[in-house]
Amino acid sequence: MSKRNKIILSTIVGILFLFIGMKGFDFLASQKEPPKEKSKSSTKPLAIVEAIQLEESSFDIPLEGVLQAYNKVMVFTEVPGLINGGAKPFKVGTYFSKGESILTINKEEAQLALLAQKSDLLSRIVSLLPDIKLDFPDDFNQWQDYVDGFDLESPLKDFPEMADNRGKRFIAARNLSGLFYSIKSAEKRLDKYEIKAPFSGVLTAVNTNAGAMVQPGQMLGEFMQTGHFELVVSVLASDMRFLEKGQSVAFYAQDLGTNYSGRIKRISNKINPQSQTVDVYITIKGKGLKEGLFLTGSTQSNAVEDIYVLDKALLLGQDEAFFVEDGQLVRKHLDILRITEAGIYVQGLTPGATILAKQIPGAFEGMEVDVQVIDSTSPKQ
Repeated sequence: MSKRNKIILSTIVGILFLFIGMKGFDFLASQKEPPKEKSKSSTKPLAIVEAIQLEESSFDIPLEGVLQAYNKVMVFTEVPGLINGGAKPFKVGTYFSKGESILTINKEEAQLALLAQKSDLLSRIVSLLPDIKLDFPDDFNQWQDYVDGFDLESPLKDFPEMADNRGKRFIAARNLSGLFYSIKSAEKRLDKYEIKAPFSGVLTAVNTNAGAMVQPGQMLGEFMQTGHFELVVSVLASDMRFLEKGQSVAFYAQDLGTNYSGRIKRISNKINPQSQTVDVYITIKGKGLKEGLFLTGSTQSNAVEDIYVLDKALLLGQDEAFFVEDGQLVRKHLDILRITEAGIYVQGLTPGATILAKQIPGAFEGMEVDVQVIDSTSPKQ
């Protein structure tokens, strides 16, 4: 066989084997089962929601402030003189009971002047007795008794009452009434030489000492009542609707590790224009309290109706949350009443509306979800 014929024969054999291989592949492929179509499954995230139930609720309103004395007065003198040394020292921290003498000012000169005035009055009355006996015989005996009972050391007694207007004019013309009231004024002024405690308390400031000369109007010190204090706290004007007089407040003094209780005594009618707060005055009593002590505490608000408490983790931005409507997430505004450690107190919601009770990673408005409603008492983790 020639070389040319060998080449032709090899080519024909190669093409034949290629054809047979292709037919064999098609046959084997036709014997393989076609792949089963995968069943379509839901890819929607699960939304755990809660049907809103409104209820009457209250919440804690935090309060804090610095303690100050409920009663504190500046001690002034209305009369001049030297300060006498008393039974107790006129020093800071000295305790005085109500009505006890805090200090006295030497009044010897004032007493002598008063005795001189009384002596002058007695002399005038005695000189008028003959005229009274002659012109007003019906009044003579009572004026005689008045003179007999006149005591220079005792408080001046009222004059006897004259029987008629003529007798009254007789007394007035001799200026006895003017002398009488001048002496009564001097007696009253004599009481001012002793300063008594208006309530039980201690001296918190002293500006003078025993033996010093004082003048009218001079400030001698400061006197503070003990055991009765007041706390002034600034409350947001928006929170004032939850407070009222007589409301109880619980306080804690961190420096002392002690709990105290108080009550709202007064509420200011003025709003601070800069801070938009109102001053609330709370009275506190208890052992260990000192002026200047810092206290923190809270009070329970008045009961508020139609409230829903939302988990703080579910708040979007400042005042929004996700609701579920027709299988989709809807972002809605919340009318937030108060945010506390316990949660967010919301009002104005529709009972029965479904609100998201558990976060969904990557949630967005309009997301389609499968819904699972839980009871309001179930955990929202």
